[in-house]
Formats: sequence, C-alpha cells, structure tokens
Amino acid sequence: MYRIALCLLALSFVGAATGQTGAFTCPATITVSETAAQLDGWASEAASSKHSFKMPKVYNGKPGGEEYELEPDGQKIVGKKTIFLWKLSDYRDLNLFVRCVYHGTNATVTADIPAALKTCTATLELTPKGEVVGRSEMACE
Repeated sequence: MYRIALCLLALSFVGAATGQTGAFTCPATITVSETAAQLDGWASEAASSKHSFKMPKVYNGKPGGEEYELEPDGQKIVGKKTIFLWKLSDYRDLNLFVRCVYHGTNATVTADIPAALKTCTATLELTPKGEVVGRSEMACE
C-alpha cells in the first residue's frame, strides 16, 4: 500500500514537472501509508498520515544510483525566511533531479529537473540551530 501511494504521488509530480499544471515544484503534501511487519502473535494495522513539504535536495546523477547532492550556489535572508538558489546551468554535465523531503517522515519523492530550467529556489524558515520549521516553498524556472 505504501509503495502504491508513493507511486501515485510520483506520477502526479511528473505531470506537474512536465508543465501540465504550471511551475516545476515539489508537491506541497504527500500521504504516506505504513504497515508494521508481521510479528508472531500480533496483528498489524495500516495507518496513513499527511506530511507537508520541508525542503528540496538537488542532485546530479540518477536517483538510487550514483548521485551527488549539490550545495546551493547562494542564499539570502529576508525576514524570518532564508532563500536558497541553485544555478542549474552550472551542473548540466549530468542529469539533474530533485528529492523532495517532508516533515515527520523519511518518505521522499524524486523527479528529473527538465533541461530547459535554469534555476531552482527554496524558501525556508530556519531556527537558529538551522532546523527547518513552518511552511516551505520551492520553484524551478
């Protein structure tokens, strides 16, 4: 069930990434379904939970294969928000993809970043310790 939910979400993300719904961005929320592994003498029950977008991670390479996380090329602070910038054209020697990370779960979704896009930005609210809190936004142009 967990894999089916993530597959359906990934397919909807691919539709957004190809321009069918506008800007290339991580989904605002994902629904994660989990079931505990079977234990002798115990019954497991499935549960699902909704998780909001936390942050993007931009990579060179192929998801699950050779992948190299790219540090942002710049950042600026505007009020309580920090805006991170990736200049994608500097890294086009390999495939580029984004892994979308969500609050309260290890589940992620990934998608290739279309070659026509030149930059990605992420707007995050960080605590003094650098932890991501609040509502985050991401967009690639």
